[in-house]
Amino acid sequence: MNNENDDVKKFKGRPLFENVHKVKQTSLLSHKSLEIDMKGFLNLVVIIICTVNFRLILERIKKHGFVMNFPQCTDFIKNAPIFVCFFCLNISIFFSWFIERHVTSWFLYYSVNDEVANAELVSAELVNAELGNAELGNAELGNAELGNAELGNAELGNAELGNAELVNAELVNAELVNAELVKDKTSDRFLQDRKNCNMKELTNCGFLEDISCSRASDEVTNDGSVQSSGNKSPAMIRCRKNVKKIYEEEMEKKEKDFSNEGTYQYIKNRNVYERDNKNGSKKRKGWKNFHLSIFLLRCINSIFILILPYLTVTYYDAEPFLSSILLTISIVWFFKIYSFHQVCYDTRKLYIDEVNLENIKDLSFEIEYVKNYPYCLKLKNYFTYMLMPTMCFQYTYPRTEKTNWLHVAKYSVEAILLTLMIRIILDQYIFITIENTFTMKEFQSAQFTVKVTHIIERMLKISIGTLYIWLIGFLVVFHHWCNILAEVTRFDDRLFYKDWWNANSFAEYWRKWNLPIHYFVCRHINKPLIYYGFNRKCSMIIVFFISALLHEYLISIPLKLGFSGYIFFFFIGQVPLIQLTNNDYFKKHKTTGNSIFWIVFCITGQPLIVFIYYYSWISRKGILHR
Repeated sequence: MNNENDDVKKFKGRPLFENVHKVKQTSLLSHKSLEIDMKGFLNLVVIIICTVNFRLILERIKKHGFVMNFPQCTDFIKNAPIFVCFFCLNISIFFSWFIERHVTSWFLYYSVNDEVANAELVSAELVNAELGNAELGNAELGNAELGNAELGNAELGNAELGNAELVNAELVNAELVNAELVKDKTSDRFLQDRKNCNMKELTNCGFLEDISCSRASDEVTNDGSVQSSGNKSPAMIRCRKNVKKIYEEEMEKKEKDFSNEGTYQYIKNRNVYERDNKNGSKKRKGWKNFHLSIFLLRCINSIFILILPYLTVTYYDAEPFLSSILLTISIVWFFKIYSFHQVCYDTRKLYIDEVNLENIKDLSFEIEYVKNYPYCLKLKNYFTYMLMPTMCFQYTYPRTEKTNWLHVAKYSVEAILLTLMIRIILDQYIFITIENTFTMKEFQSAQFTVKVTHIIERMLKISIGTLYIWLIGFLVVFHHWCNILAEVTRFDDRLFYKDWWNANSFAEYWRKWNLPIHYFVCRHINKPLIYYGFNRKCSMIIVFFISALLHEYLISIPLKLGFSGYIFFFFIGQVPLIQLTNNDYFKKHKTTGNSIFWIVFCITGQPLIVFIYYYSWISRKGILHR
């Protein structure tokens, strides 16, 4: 047997025992293939783009020389208003925090103190009234039993005195219980109205039953001590019935008074709020006036943060790139401040609507911050939020334990080098190509069809360069810059984009391209519009309209072109493309949809926009005439 195994082992390395085709497999480049890694192809594409653009840049440098301008001292003086305006925008940040932190607490403090004093005065009067009623009832009982025997009268007087003491003690204890109950419920728990609280204490008349009948029939000895006989005299039975009857009448009277008053309290930290059913509309009107005041302060702050950069850019002749950055920062901070105020407004609304915060499950991790509003708003945390790579305010964020400064340095160096590459490609290739397009004598004397053909040829020539700039710009902003801010602020949610390069529709691209803006749009624009009755298509059109206006603002104003409308209509034109690429055909044929996306954005859209705006800018500067 062993000899046979040895004989078989001799053939183990032979072709007979080496079957390479064992299972059914699919070609990797087939559309049915599920496991494919295109990272190598992506590296090859990047290398090709870099090589082609570097060759073109070398040709331009050889032909036109090194035309890239480096910053000089005069440039810093020229752009100084931009930096001054940037520092002035921090005033708006501080003022927005001041509104929610101090203006809100100031209103609560000064509007509530009078109510607290009134509440204490009402409680004191209520205690005095109850004590007075008890003494009056005791006096009536004493008069009713005046005709009895002296011993019975003495016993009855002692019983009445004991009952009065017990009743008064119970009433005082009831008030103390109410006060302790209100004092202990100090975390946004809305207490039951005082009608129910006090009626519960009044209806709990067990102490009347617990009044010892033997005490009512105790005998007073000669030495003044009380000796209990344990017998229930008829006089004392009548005494108990009369006392209970009087207190039942008092209870009904108080129930009627409470139903008319309808007063209740709730406490939030140092803020005590007392409402009255009669004055409910008046109280709510006061809250509405308070919200109106906050809204007006917000409007003033928003106007400041939007108008100041606009006036600075339009009045001073600064660098268009720096002007665009300043306007972008003002828009981003405006969105951040808007989100901050909306969250604070919802927090105040919880108190106005008297919501039991313990029943809110979605805010379980933020419930302590909500309970401590507005004292939970710290200036340091607010400035940290303004630096975080997010547009949506929350009371808590996922945070890392510490900042990795090595990663910050790495991202910073990479961002600087990539930005330098963008500047070289723009100055040494794209701008020169566009200028030569409109200054050529053949172009100026050619027919219209020849001009159109020439422009299309030039657009295709710079399309690779604009694509390269677009991809590098994406890396600089959404990968390097956002990760730098996240690392410095210890912000641990680092998903700033998704695989937008695989988008098979324009809608999918806009959902994945810029997640911070996408989250803000969904949270503060789309959902509120749908809540107020707008359908999804209408809300999408409104969002694109706002986006078109903002992009036109961020491009035309720094170039001082006024409202040209080119980028505006370019964005509005994407609405029908979104509807077109959302049909079932493109959902089944994703490659076709992805190809249309790349062609429209990179081959035709971006080069055309660059041509139009750069031509308009050099025409305004008079470069073409020179």
